[in-house]
Amino acid sequence: TTGNLLWMVAAQSIDSTCTFTDSLGNTITDIGNIREAAIADRIYHAYAPDITGGADTVTATFGVSGTNRRIYVLEMSGLDATAPLVDNHEVTDTGSNPTGSATCTNTGTAGVFMLACTLLQGGSPTVGTGVTARATGIWASASSKLATVGYINTAADTNNYTGNFVNAGLDRSTTVSAIFKEGSGGGGGGAYLMAQACL
Repeated sequence: TTGNLLWMVAAQSIDSTCTFTDSLGNTITDIGNIREAAIADRIYHAYAPDITGGADTVTATFGVSGTNRRIYVLEMSGLDATAPLVDNHEVTDTGSNPTGSATCTNTGTAGVFMLACTLLQGGSPTVGTGVTARATGIWASASSKLATVGYINTAADTNNYTGNFVNAGLDRSTTVSAIFKEGSGGGGGGAYLMAQACL
């Protein structure tokens, strides 16, 4: 839908670069990425504000071919059209310890707090209190690579927003998160999974 924002997350089981493009020529800004502490598995995220309307194909191109490639694209309405990104955070576990949370700091505007998690060992993560899950356990392979994507509606405050993934066996994991603020007309908060693909 014209004017909406796309948030895209990709991951691959190799330490490589990733470039996002789409078929409508929207301006896509990379936010950040992080590698799992002990395994060459990296997660990336980016966004495209004030998009052109119409059918759109989003592509994640990796610098090196690898295994377990996946991409998630989410679309949100009512967000700022020019400078929507408030804060972002990328975190990985330390060895075999599970990643518990990803925290972003709000700056006094309402909006949405997005987060996504991948893991390489066992279990099936679920989002913690206050997070609305948009996709859970949507990717699985022989090595149990799963993903959870969720969001929180943020208020017009200066709080730290923390998204927890609940799973005692959430090992070898990576997490990315971002806060996007509402536009001048308000109405932000709805987030839905537009597309997903796994190879």
